[in-house]
Amino acid sequence: MVDVKRLLPELEELLRVFPAHAERPRLLTMYDRDDEDRRDWDAFEAVVRAHKRKRLDMPIVLLERWHERTIHGSFRRFAYFVPSILAACLPEAADGGPWTSAASWVRDARSAEALYHATYGSKTPRGFKDDERQALRAFFGAAVRETEAGPRPNRARDALACARAFDAEPR
Repeated sequence: MVDVKRLLPELEELLRVFPAHAERPRLLTMYDRDDEDRRDWDAFEAVVRAHKRKRLDMPIVLLERWHERTIHGSFRRFAYFVPSILAACLPEAADGGPWTSAASWVRDARSAEALYHATYGSKTPRGFKDDERQALRAFFGAAVRETEAGPRPNRARDALACARAFDAEPR
């Protein structure tokens, strides 16, 4: 079992270098303005606010439910949620699925950012900053080592595939 506490230094470094605040949504669509969807936005923002001080405890199940809201056309908005998403991948009880989910999440964020920039003709799409990439490499290196040493070493392949998706393959 991968104990989240054993990777706490790497997770704390992720929290230190990744954005401390979620970027505001780039563009609200007509659906974001109707009353029913507004309540859903408010519920999402309430969860984010409630976990501001303990981001690693943010419930991944809710984040997956609001997948689009975590990205909303902005890679940097998604970057705020990266430490929470990766922390949820660690427990062995997670059964490897979260690594795949996290990998698809980063691909979706890149696609949304590219689409936004292609549509609105603004500057080049944004990605991870250098210090974030370094922290990701350290995190994935530690996660792969811990997973290989655990009772289910084949999960290390899932973590490594996720690291590739994040362009942070450990050396």
